Amino acid sequence: VKRIVHSIPSVFRKPGKTRNASHILWFVGILLFFVGGHMLAYRHLMGQERGDPVSWVESFYW
Repeated sequence: VKRIVHSIPSVFRKPGKTRNASHILWFVGILLFFVGGHMLAYRHLMGQERGDPVSWVESFYW
């Protein structure tokens, strides 16, 4: 039984799958960084222009 279990290739042990997952996580991280930076810049600039604070929901929308 052990021979059969060990002979079945695992999907998670393939190096290509790990590399693809790390690329996706890297892309998501960079995307969140830029979206967060845009939100902070929008909140600061629009808050200065309007004179009242801008919500996080509104800054995420824009």
